[in-house]
Amino acid sequence: PLPLPVQGLVAAVLCDVPLLAAPPEHNKLAWDDDKRLYRLDFGAPTALWQQVYVDPVTRRVVGAVWFFANDRLASLQYDGAAVGGLPKTLRVKMTKPAADLTLELRDVVADQPIDPAVYAVQCPTGTRTVDLPCDSE
Repeated sequence: PLPLPVQGLVAAVLCDVPLLAAPPEHNKLAWDDDKRLYRLDFGAPTALWQQVYVDPVTRRVVGAVWFFANDRLASLQYDGAAVGGLPKTLRVKMTKPAADLTLELRDVVADQPIDPAVYAVQCPTGTRTVDLPCDSE
């Protein structure tokens, strides 16, 4: 299974690709002539490893592929002009289990204030509530 928890997928949608932790001797930076992109390899190619592709002009991640040895497990790819600072299209493909997801952003509004009422929880009638202090208090 791919070590990508739900928050990892959310991060990927926001262009924050989760990177595999690997010892320095298993990390490599190379130029991919075919793709005309930088390629970062994380992990040993005999176990779980990852390739991350970076555009040399924008310095943005444009894709990533996860492998176990020679078996491709999953990939994600960003395409299209940025919409609100995010790529227009995100494609995620997995081989086990087989899945193919394409997310296309048409309109993005970022950095907008959020109404505190969104976080107001309506408790069922009769529920006793307790206010707890925040760590900063």
